[in-house]
Amino acid sequence: MQKSSDALYDSEIRFTDHHIGRLLDEIESLGLFEGSVVVVTADHGEEIMERGWIGHTRTLHRELLHVPLIIRLPDGRVGTVDDPVGLVDVMPTILEQAGVTAPDGIEGVSLPLQEPFRAAVRPIFAETSNPQVHQPGRVTPIDLKSMQIGDTKLIYDALEDGVALFDVAADPGETTNLALEQRERAESLRSVLQDWSRRTEAKREGEPGASIQDLLSDEQLEELRALGYIQ
Repeated sequence: MQKSSDALYDSEIRFTDHHIGRLLDEIESLGLFEGSVVVVTADHGEEIMERGWIGHTRTLHRELLHVPLIIRLPDGRVGTVDDPVGLVDVMPTILEQAGVTAPDGIEGVSLPLQEPFRAAVRPIFAETSNPQVHQPGRVTPIDLKSMQIGDTKLIYDALEDGVALFDVAADPGETTNLALEQRERAESLRSVLQDWSRRTEAKREGEPGASIQDLLSDEQLEELRALGYIQ
């Protein structure tokens, strides 16, 4: 089962790669490639039995959230941003390259596409919810939210009111939950995550937005400075 699933996924990647190549060849044939900004990314990854499941939407672990993000600029600059960034950053990045001011109230920021290639350390959020997730023999709802800042990641289960805390540098597979031994940190980050969730819901209903930095209290900012995440 595992090998056949891996092979199917690999074939999807090859299929996608082939057709991205066709698109880029066509752009080049039109004489537009040298002056174009090309962005390749994905909306989510895929779980292939890492946690007993094939597919997506059921978790917010690395295999679902760590997706490709490749940006090709007209001047051919090459570099890698190792810091966590979000898909919300793609739109403001493209707008800046086009000389257009990003609208107020958006969560994303323009990524640093010049040396040094370092993104500002800030919370990166994700969520997945579904009133009915179909699994073999059962149907269950999910409502998960996650936040990563630096090498620390928190996943919050809103239905179970439970948290999982991971050190993604030491544990990239996110297999060891540190929430019990680091209760204060887990609770502090959960508070930030819940504030983000409330503000996101308010924005969906048309209320004014707020910057991500405003989500952090003075105490939380001090804790993150002590951990070396921010200056």
